[in-house]
Amino acid sequence: MGITLKNVSYTYQAGTPFEGPALFDVNLEIKDGSYTALIGHTGSGKSTILQLLNGLLTPSVGSVTVNDIEITATSVNKDIKQVRKKVGLVFQFAESQVFAETVLDDVAFGPLNQGLNRNEAYQIALQQLERLNIVRLKDRSVNTL
Repeated sequence: MGITLKNVSYTYQAGTPFEGPALFDVNLEIKDGSYTALIGHTGSGKSTILQLLNGLLTPSVGSVTVNDIEITATSVNKDIKQVRKKVGLVFQFAESQVFAETVLDDVAFGPLNQGLNRNEAYQIALQQLERLNIVRLKDRSVNTL
């Protein structure tokens, strides 16, 4: 499975006077279970690629495939929603990503946002904190970490 970008190009505000090409014919394969870092200068397309992987953007040309879900220029938002359950984004500035007062509340935000009820969301959040061996931080303020 994994993630594949095939001949992906992306242009911001295409067809307007503010048109700005960002990616040109990018090919990338990220194998399932691997770790990958994107590095580069400001404006090199790192954030654009991440937004494509999460389905926040759709490619102008080419395709992005995440676990057998293909995203193309003609993809519909409802079809992309499943991708967002697999690919999460963390904002560059921590103060921009804080949704709640405690670590547990912040981790539970994702499952709650996906429509789970409060009990299910918090159970999943606790499981993930345990998985990462940081359940001891669950009541800490996110801003103090």
